[in-house]
Amino acid sequence: MLFSELMPIDFSYTLLKGWFNAEEERDRPELSGLLPHQKLLLLSDGSMTLDLELLWRSMVEVEVKFQGITGLSKEAAAYLEEEPEKEALEREVWLTVEDKKLVYAHSVIPLDRIEQGLLDELKKTPDEPLGRVLNSKKIFFSKKKLEVGLVACKSA
Repeated sequence: MLFSELMPIDFSYTLLKGWFNAEEERDRPELSGLLPHQKLLLLSDGSMTLDLELLWRSMVEVEVKFQGITGLSKEAAAYLEEEPEKEALEREVWLTVEDKKLVYAHSVIPLDRIEQGLLDELKKTPDEPLGRVLNSKKIFFSKKKLEVGLVACKSA
């Protein structure tokens, strides 16, 4: 699991089903119980932040668990098709609405894949959702490398 190495001590979870790529969604019975809007949140291109704000009719806020420059682990490097220990911006946050934790997001962006101005802005405003920052810069992004898992978590 990609984010297990940096989990805060007070965060525990139980993985209910295995991880899979968004592109395999049609073949996964684990998603059969999700409503269409839940599948769209997880699997559509673009900002989950904007989608959550539209659904909840409220601003999404960020509870930062970790943000910093790290070296890619072997697992993360293989997943991103990069070299291990390559420097990357790593973020782990809860996306929240009205103090309700909705999504635990883990982002890893190798530093050579990000413009310095954007990197500076992300470092300066860690409490801003990544999707909102990218949208404000008119940067399109997709979830081609997204993995989805069903998780039960006491701290959510």
